[in-house]
Amino acid sequence: MAAENVWELVEEDVFAVLDTNRQVVFANAENLCQLLWGEYFSEVLVRWFDMWAHFAPLPPPDSCRHATDNYVRKAHPELDMSKATAATLPNARMSVAHYGSWASQNDPHGRRVMRTMDTRFARGGDQSVSMELFAKFSRAALGKATEMILFLMKPLDRAYYDEGIQILSSLAEEEKITTSDEDFLSLFSLGLNGYSARHADKKDAYLGLAGLCTFGRYTGGHLCVPDLGFRVPYQPGACIILRGRSLEHLVKYYSGFRVFVIGTSHDTTRKYSQRKRGILPQLPPPIRETARRPEDDYDDENPMETTCINFRSCSDDDIRYTNREIHGPGALWDSSPETLD
Repeated sequence: MAAENVWELVEEDVFAVLDTNRQVVFANAENLCQLLWGEYFSEVLVRWFDMWAHFAPLPPPDSCRHATDNYVRKAHPELDMSKATAATLPNARMSVAHYGSWASQNDPHGRRVMRTMDTRFARGGDQSVSMELFAKFSRAALGKATEMILFLMKPLDRAYYDEGIQILSSLAEEEKITTSDEDFLSLFSLGLNGYSARHADKKDAYLGLAGLCTFGRYTGGHLCVPDLGFRVPYQPGACIILRGRSLEHLVKYYSGFRVFVIGTSHDTTRKYSQRKRGILPQLPPPIRETARRPEDDYDDENPMETTCINFRSCSDDDIRYTNREIHGPGALWDSSPETLD
């Protein structure tokens, strides 16, 4: 309703928004793919993404935020794979895969950066064919997305581009992927027929830009930026850069086959790189490496040095609960089953 009646449609071919410090927060170039390489190539690029979805084990629906959910299935029954026929099943595919580098979900500070699960093809069994093809796919398809985003980002925010170069240069070969000769993005999201609710990308690099490329054969699908009060056409071949961590955004409903590629840097990768380059201080060892052993002298001034581990026996504390009651089968050492007063 807001997309139809509130947010203004800006139909300029090239459109940019600056903040009070004259920093770019949003920029859009319609038909950029066609302008760079021609209409025929934009169709070939769609075919590449379409064929890749047949080779690679993409995540199932609902496993990623951008993937469709039950609400969208009701509004768009053509995307419900459980109701698709053999003829319509290829068009009902909907998924998001992540290629590149980030840290695990329980590592918000980026102690260890690795290739994503999709990059390692960890979702299936023998994926030797996909792994052999990925290097070519990354160069050919993701590389074109890199070049489109580079076309806007390098002249509009040179500092962020330079930061991206430094991030990638600090990563080991086994921690990143290669898409072009001028790589500056460390993470890519590839989506097929995905819908996204209004959101901000809170795990993107702090104050960083994200590049959004859209391809396919569809109508509709305006990209809306509620914080700025407008929407842009976002038709096949368009490229957008925006402060995705700060600005909420969403894609309006569309009909047809749609592919999007998002290029960005995960904040954990940025922190990991900055520590390697000496910009951020090194993190202290994990708690498990400094946990007190039972034979160590107990420090009365720091009774809670570790969490969820009690190296003392029940007789050491005037409490009603025993280690066995707190930890169950994980009760440690000489825990008594008896409850103390």
